[in-house]
Amino acid sequence: MTPRSLLLLSIVPLLAAEPGFSSAAGQSLQFNDEQLAQQLRQAEDLARQAGEQVFQSLQTLERDLPRYGLPYFDQSGNIIIPRRDRRLPPGIAIPAPGPTRT
Repeated sequence: MTPRSLLLLSIVPLLAAEPGFSSAAGQSLQFNDEQLAQQLRQAEDLARQAGEQVFQSLQTLERDLPRYGLPYFDQSGNIIIPRRDRRLPPGIAIPAPGPTRT
C-alpha cells in the first residue's frame, strides 16, 4: 500500500464517525428536491458498502500475513526464525529447540 492509500483509508473511519456526515446524529437532512435526497441516500449506502469492503479487506490481509516466533541461533550459528502455527493464540511463545545431547 502506498502512503497515500493508507492516508485515505485512515480518513474513512473519521468521516463515518463524524455525526455531521452521517445519520448517527439522530436526524436526517431534509431536502426540498427529492431527486437530490435520493442521490444522497445512494451515496451514503455506497460509502457504507465501501467502508465495509475496506474493513473486510484489512481483516483478510491480517489473517493471511504469516506470523513468526522469536528468532534464535542453532548449533551451527544460523539464525532461525520459526513460523508460528495460525491456531496458536498470539501471546503464546514458540519454544526454541534446546541443544541435543549426544
